[in-house]
Amino acid sequence: MIELSRVKDKIDSALKKSNRVDSVTIVAATKLRNQKTVETCIRNGIIDIGENRVQEAVKKFNAIEPELVYNKRMIGHLQTNKINKALRIFDTIDSVDSLHIAKQLV
Repeated sequence: MIELSRVKDKIDSALKKSNRVDSVTIVAATKLRNQKTVETCIRNGIIDIGENRVQEAVKKFNAIEPELVYNKRMIGHLQTNKINKALRIFDTIDSVDSLHIAKQLV
């Protein structure tokens, strides 16, 4: 994956320019991508997979080969009625956009 190495090089360059030593996590936003594409990402070292729809995530994550290890991340707006399902599916919820949702997640 030439593009991935280019992205990593740009990240390293930006960190050096800004005198930062932080680590950076690449999250693949996989909206509208099939599970084979996601599996390719995982096999190439992108293990943080972001989805913005709970229903799509359920289908996609259930279809991914079970031996692959990756982090399931909610990256889109989370509706109140989807909180319980999201808590069962995702490893992290990165997109809490209201105090109301935050309180529901605790």
